[in-house]
Amino acid sequence: MTFSTRPYQAITLLALAACASDGSGPGPTPDLNCDPLPAPTVLTPGQAVTLDPNLTAGCVTLPAAGAGGAEYLIVAVSSAGHESPTGVTVDYVLEGNDDPAAAAVEPGIAARPLLEAWRPRPAAREFHAALRAKERELAGDPGVQFGRAAPRIVTAPPVLGTKDTFDVCSNTFCTSFTRVIATAKYVGPKGAIYLDDVVPPNGFTQADLDTLGLLFDGGVSGAPPNMHQIDTTAFGSESDIDGNDVVIFLLTDAVNALSGSCPGGSIILGFFYGGDLLPRSGSNPGSNEAEIFYGLVPKTGGSCSAPKDFVIQVIAPTFIHEFQHMISYNQHVLVGGSSSSEETWLNEGLSHFAEELGGRMLDEELGGLGGATSRLAQFAIGDLLNANDYLLEPEPHFMVSPGNSTGTLEERGAEWLFVRWVADHYGSDANGTDATRALVGTTRIGGTNVSFVTGDPMTELVPMWQMANYLDNLPGFAGADPRLQYESWNLRQIIDTLNAQRPDLFPREYPLAPDSSLTGFYARQGTLRGGSGRHVRIIQQPNAIEEQLVLARSDGSAFPSDRAVRLGIVRIR
Repeated sequence: MTFSTRPYQAITLLALAACASDGSGPGPTPDLNCDPLPAPTVLTPGQAVTLDPNLTAGCVTLPAAGAGGAEYLIVAVSSAGHESPTGVTVDYVLEGNDDPAAAAVEPGIAARPLLEAWRPRPAAREFHAALRAKERELAGDPGVQFGRAAPRIVTAPPVLGTKDTFDVCSNTFCTSFTRVIATAKYVGPKGAIYLDDVVPPNGFTQADLDTLGLLFDGGVSGAPPNMHQIDTTAFGSESDIDGNDVVIFLLTDAVNALSGSCPGGSIILGFFYGGDLLPRSGSNPGSNEAEIFYGLVPKTGGSCSAPKDFVIQVIAPTFIHEFQHMISYNQHVLVGGSSSSEETWLNEGLSHFAEELGGRMLDEELGGLGGATSRLAQFAIGDLLNANDYLLEPEPHFMVSPGNSTGTLEERGAEWLFVRWVADHYGSDANGTDATRALVGTTRIGGTNVSFVTGDPMTELVPMWQMANYLDNLPGFAGADPRLQYESWNLRQIIDTLNAQRPDLFPREYPLAPDSSLTGFYARQGTLRGGSGRHVRIIQQPNAIEEQLVLARSDGSAFPSDRAVRLGIVRIR
C-alpha cells in the first residue's frame, strides 16, 4: 500500500449517515441523425432505464415536457467488467438536438488541479501493481503448483522475545531480497509482530506494538471488534500454510528503503506478497512460506522521512487493507485452486472497503491514532479523498483499471465506491459483508464475479452506479429504484462538510457536476473507459417539445460489443 502524504490529519469526519486531458471536449461532432425517430422514453420522476445504443442506432427521444418542465440525467458509460492489458476504451459522440443556434450549454465546473504535490509518484504505485501482476503469474506457474503438493514444514507458534529470519523485497519488482533478523515483540491469538533488530532510533515502543497487536486480534481474549475479526467476517479466512496459527507482521526499515528518496512525497507503507503463500522455488526464490505482512518503521532525517505519529496513524489501515489481499489470494488460489488471483481493480476495491470497515467498526472510544481525530478519519479519509478526486471528473479515469495501470488515486476511489455501492444494495447484513465475502470466496474474477454475486449484469450495474454517483442525496430527488442512492453514506453531506474543513483537499462542494443543457442542444466527443463515462443533465423548460439524443462512435458506427457501451437515463423531476 502506498500513501500520499497529504496533510489531512486535522480533518474531522462528520455527517456519516445511512441513507479532460485525453482530448475529450465539446464538438465539433459529425452529423448524427436518427431516422426514423424512436418512440419517446417515457419516465415518471424517479424512474431510470438502461439502454443499449446498438439496438436503437444510439437514438433516444425524450418526451415533450408538461407545464412544470422536466429534468433528466443522462450517463454514457462503458460497462465492460474485465481487466485488459491497456484498458477498455472506445471513442464516442453524445449529441442532443441539431441546432447550434439553440445552444445554451452549461458545462460542468472544470476540475481544479488535483494537488499534484501530494499525489504518490508513479514508482511507488507501480510497486503494488507489480506485486499483483507477479502474484497472478505465480498462481499459474506449473513449477510452483507442483511444489504445493509437497509436505510443508509446520512451525510452532512464535514465542515472545525469540528471533527469526525473513526475506524482504529489496526492489520494487521483488526480483531480489534482503535478509532481515527480527524479534517477536507481540504474540496474540491471531497475530505476531516482529521488529527488525536493526532499525533507526526513537521508533516504536513496546506500548506502540501492543496497541497495534490489540487492534489486529484483540489480545489474549481475542475480544472483538478487531481487524482480524472484521476482515475474516467480510472476506473469509486466511491460510495457515506454516501451521503456526498466526499472521506475522514484520516491521522493518527494509520497507522504508523501497521508497528510495520519496520524490513527490510518496512512501510505501507496507505490503503483502502472494509469493509468501507459495513454496520457495526457482521462480519464487524469496518466499517466506508464511502468512506475513511487511510494514515500515518510524524514520526521521534524510530524504525520506517517516515521522512516528505519521507511521502510527497509517500502519493499522495499511494492515487491514493488505489483509484482504492475503485472504483473497488464499481463497482464489490456495482454497479454490485457481490459476489466477482476483483482477486488480476488484481486489483493490475490496481492500479499500476493508479500510472503511475498520473506520466504522473498530472501537471509537479509543479514538484515532497518530494525528487522526477519530477512528473513522484514521481509516477512511483516504478513501473519501480518492473518491472525491474521481468524482471531480470521472470520464478521464477507469473504474475497471487496465493491467498496465499504476493504480491511480482516481481509480482507487472509483473501485472503492463501486464495491461500497454493491455491498449497499446486494448485501443483506448491516455492512453488506455477505456480498463481499461471496466476491472473495470464489474462483470467479472481475465482472463475471460481480455479476454472479449480484445476479445482475455489469451492463446494468455500471450505469446504475454511475447515476447514483450524482443522485445520492440530491435534494428533492426520490428514486424509484433504491440503487440510485448509497445507503451507507450521505456523500453530498460528508463531502460538503470536508470541503468546508479542508478546501485545499476537497476543492469544491459535491464534486460531480454534470454538463447541463437548458435547450436540449448538446455536443461532446470523448473516450469512454471501462466502468466510467460522462454525465449530462437535460433540463426541459415548461411545455418544451420532444428532444432527441444520439450516442454513437465518432464515425457514426455501432459500438463493438466487448466495450459494453450503455446509456443510463433517469428522470429527476
